Amino acid sequence: MKQQTKTNGDLIKMTFKHWNSMKRDLALAEIAREEGRFEDAQRHELKFHKTSLKMELSLRALQRGVLTLEDMMNEETESE
Repeated sequence: MKQQTKTNGDLIKMTFKHWNSMKRDLALAEIAREEGRFEDAQRHELKFHKTSLKMELSLRALQRGVLTLEDMMNEETESE
């Protein structure tokens, strides 16, 4: 299976998408809790936690890309 490479811009977009989803899930969980729909609240909280893990993966991939870019720049500077 071929792994798809994402640009840093793609990873930043994904991270903000996950961030917005997390905020939405927390708001929906709070509304459901206030209305007494505790199963719905738990479902939204679970979605929040799943999305937070996806966001962490996006951030780690972005960090890895930035660190790789910095290493490449440092190698170029050292060779001059």
